[in-house]
Amino acid sequence: MASWPKHVSNPARPLTAREREILAFLLSVDTAGIEELRQQVDRALAVPWDCGCASIDLVVDRDTAQPSAFNGVIESHTTQKHDPKRRLDLIVWVYDGFLSGVEIADHVEPHGKFSKVFPPASGFDPPHVRDDV
Repeated sequence: MASWPKHVSNPARPLTAREREILAFLLSVDTAGIEELRQQVDRALAVPWDCGCASIDLVVDRDTAQPSAFNGVIESHTTQKHDPKRRLDLIVWVYDGFLSGVEIADHVEPHGKFSKVFPPASGFDPPHVRDDV
């Protein structure tokens, strides 16, 4: 049974092509348990955040998906040469071995001004596992 996020009121829906692109990009890192996370994408629904940015919670069917040994955060930042005045982070959250959400964080502009849609993955540095989580 899928676990439902309690802090959003939007309905769950299938992932968009861009959301799948962003997940494939973030899950391209080489770390223990990554293959299970990649397989979870096909069993995930998106629940858009209420704030209006592109961030989504992910609801993975835990009855059919294998949990991953990975727990934590994988992230990427916009390349500074792309636009130094518009820094964005892409973050995939993993809790209890399951994909939990994909966040786009904007640091320079007011939240949501440049984060209403996920930009193409090509504008971001290679993803990496964040060690401080």
